[in-house]
Amino acid sequence: MTLLFFLPEMNRQKAYFQLFNQPEKLKLLYQKIKTIELLLYLGKTELISSRRLSGYKTEQICVVRKIHEQLNQYYDAWLQYNNVYEEWAKAHGLSVNCLLVLCAICDSGDGCTQKKISQQWLIPKQTINMVSKDLQRKGFVKFSPLPEDKRNKVIRFTKEGKEYADTIVNALRKAELSVIEEIGVEHMRQLNENMALFAKLFVKAGGINGNEAKP
Repeated sequence: MTLLFFLPEMNRQKAYFQLFNQPEKLKLLYQKIKTIELLLYLGKTELISSRRLSGYKTEQICVVRKIHEQLNQYYDAWLQYNNVYEEWAKAHGLSVNCLLVLCAICDSGDGCTQKKISQQWLIPKQTINMVSKDLQRKGFVKFSPLPEDKRNKVIRFTKEGKEYADTIVNALRKAELSVIEEIGVEHMRQLNENMALFAKLFVKAGGINGNEAKP
């Protein structure tokens, strides 16, 4: 994302000076774009550390820096969020992709296709295929062609696979429910709403088509 995307009539440096000298314009632009990514971009420019900042108001600089700090904290939380699931999966002898495939098949009730799992978790189809074939080799899943489209196959658990998946998924759900109980349902609802809103506004601000964003 660049300022030129939103302000094509200005060159980059001119845009910086005009925005910093007109805090109301910066505020309105931020509200219009609905994302802190723009301010992150500003925070990475020479303006933040350059001597040229001497002519700007301290409060204007502080606003950008604080938002930049919040975005960095968001990145840290995002990485930790992903890492705890990866570490949990590793501790139970599987990859996080395998864990997600097991969850998808469990949640589907009567099996699901690789395409559906790929769309649900935004994992490349090749990765889903590799994980599924590995589970098949272990005797945990079997493939059945769809009556209406024999090129696509439904993945279902074998008896051994169902027992294995139930053990893994139930342990995961127990840990997750324990966390939600400690956080509180209301805080969890707010977290989900805020994450969904961030994703929605990021797509809008980045000019990404919702369908194109899917692999």
